[in-house]
Amino acid sequence: RFLNLTSAYDKEINNKIIESGNENNLDIKEGIYAWFSGPTFETPAEINAIRCLGADVVGMSTVPEVILSRFFKIRVAGISVITNMASGLSEEKISHEQTKEIAKLSEKKLSNILISLLRKI
Repeated sequence: RFLNLTSAYDKEINNKIIESGNENNLDIKEGIYAWFSGPTFETPAEINAIRCLGADVVGMSTVPEVILSRFFKIRVAGISVITNMASGLSEEKISHEQTKEIAKLSEKKLSNILISLLRKI
């Protein structure tokens, strides 16, 4: 069957995520999430290409899960923790250790958002 992904993410849940962020003094940004299969960091050329296509961030997950969920008519929302600048966008050296460290620093904030969100749905 044909799968329409023009509105893959549930607007009602997304709005509740933003409200939950506001309640926790966190400024949630909305954007376009692009996906490349991993486990690899993207090259500067890939980052330039995906920016030309309109993406704001890129990662190695989320998109396949969204596609499969929508195939089964499951409502979907997504929250991403951005752990590093993409290759070529800063002088910073990208590493898996850095990614894990930044993700760990975001645990409490993400937990607070999810607790607030779950109280709303």
